[in-house]
Amino acid sequence: MLYTVIGVWQDDEPVVVGVIEGDHQVSGGGADAFPEGLWATCVDAYDATAADCLATSEMSDNEA
Repeated sequence: MLYTVIGVWQDDEPVVVGVIEGDHQVSGGGADAFPEGLWATCVDAYDATAADCLATSEMSDNEA
């Protein structure tokens, strides 16, 4: 199943703030409130917890 995972960067680490079932377009957000940045990605996982872990790993790998 596809999940859209939304997060913020804090102390150079990706922090998940939401997991939504399905593949969704994400735009906007509170960039002023999160000066380190916002991120969103879509992952294929068997549940929301696995999606959280996969997305965090993917974002960490992309930042390195």
